[in-house]
Amino acid sequence: MLDVGTGTGFIALLLAELGHQVTGVDFSAKMLEVARQKTAEFLKTLKILEGDVERLPFDDHSFDGVTARYILWTLPDPEKAIREWIRLLKPGGGLVIIDGLWETKGILQHICKFNLKMYRLLKFGKRPFTNRYKKDLSLQLPHPTGVKMEEIKRYMINAGLTDISVTDLEKVRKAQRKHLPWYLKCAYDYPTYLLMGKASESSI
Repeated sequence: MLDVGTGTGFIALLLAELGHQVTGVDFSAKMLEVARQKTAEFLKTLKILEGDVERLPFDDHSFDGVTARYILWTLPDPEKAIREWIRLLKPGGGLVIIDGLWETKGILQHICKFNLKMYRLLKFGKRPFTNRYKKDLSLQLPHPTGVKMEEIKRYMINAGLTDISVTDLEKVRKAQRKHLPWYLKCAYDYPTYLLMGKASESSI
């Protein structure tokens, strides 16, 4: 399995715990430091590498499956990236994309977002009033505030994937609202979804 945009290794670690041989790739050296610490007990089955998820150093048809969580919206050419990930899939292999739309709406969500920023400032020392991306970088991205489910599906179809299924992750959001403290209950309440597609059986 290949986990692109692995970040701190959340999905890669889950896959390794399920018994898969996993490679996680990310562009951020700082995040990868955390990922290597979190996955240290899986050194035999999990590799963490620094690299560009749009230009990956692997041979064609190297993986049974590729996962991409919260990375597609950060890319300047999402469809091109998906084509690169498909290149790495064995015939019949699967691509799983998890993403969302990060537009804050409503007074309650704005309050929770403010509370989240204060929480991160007090606990981690993160600057609270900064945007995800500077304006000049945002202008280079087609989805600087997140990507709609319909757009992801269109990218996957255009890239040649078949048997595409869509799962709304409302159950995850509901669990977060239930278990998070009151001041963060709506802070993560954005539309999120999981899409899965299959590579052609005759892709070789």
